[in-house]
Amino acid sequence: MHTSLENQPWLHQEELKGAWREALHAQRSTLTTLFRDHIISEETYADLVSEVDTMITDPESTWPDLQLAPEDLEPSEEDE
Repeated sequence: MHTSLENQPWLHQEELKGAWREALHAQRSTLTTLFRDHIISEETYADLVSEVDTMITDPESTWPDLQLAPEDLEPSEEDE
């Protein structure tokens, strides 16, 4: 797997995007649980879910830059 990521940096980016998307869905699910359990108010829930939904539906403008720096493509000592 590591060799594939080294030879195809775009694959690494796709993996990062997928992980980011999964994290956002988990965050949204957690917010729903907090609201359902009456830990956060409806107003707080609506505000936070709106932010997460924006990040999910408009990744180009809201996600962190997932571009890889050249040094990120170099294998680290931990990977060997």
